[in-house]
Amino acid sequence: MQVTNLFKDLQKNKYMELLPSFKEEKTQKFTTIVLTLIAIIFFGLFALSPTLSTIAQLQKELSDDQAVDQALQTKINNLSTLQDKYAQIQQDIPVVLSAIPQKPDVPLVMAQVQALMSKYNLTLTTFQTNQVVADTNLPPKKFYSYNFNFSADGNYSDISSFLSDVTNFQRILTVDSVTVTKKSDTGGGLQVSIRGTVYFKQ
Repeated sequence: MQVTNLFKDLQKNKYMELLPSFKEEKTQKFTTIVLTLIAIIFFGLFALSPTLSTIAQLQKELSDDQAVDQALQTKINNLSTLQDKYAQIQQDIPVVLSAIPQKPDVPLVMAQVQALMSKYNLTLTTFQTNQVVADTNLPPKKFYSYNFNFSADGNYSDISSFLSDVTNFQRILTVDSVTVTKKSDTGGGLQVSIRGTVYFKQ
């Protein structure tokens, strides 16, 4: 065949001259490919570095946002619980606030005591209030108090019922002393003298 004849006609030294050229061309191509890959990797790292940095930053921000979201969810749940509990005690708040009002309301206290006396048929003889003073025995808030003294006439049963209701006043007050004496000018009549303290908050 012609191809076989071509190789037969080719001298050995001519064949050997072609072989190094082929090897050199292959080495050049391989070197070019390797250098191209190295260049692509090198420049690719520079190109991808901002992207990788952005991804890392976004992941950190996502983690922080998830932590903030969890904290907010906890606060929302706590506020919801507090709102439910507030709704349960909302009707009792006026009673609590009236127990220690923000004003002394001396005339109101006097009126309440006199109304209670009328309920138990007691006759008020004296009623006196002292100057408003700060009470250092109470917690460190702006609590104040003032003292009152009054005397009334009546029988033992009415005085006993009256004292029971006074100690259960809606307005917080303390009975510091009670003195019951027998009146000399009436048969079997008693006089009660009460000294106490009324509290308020400013």
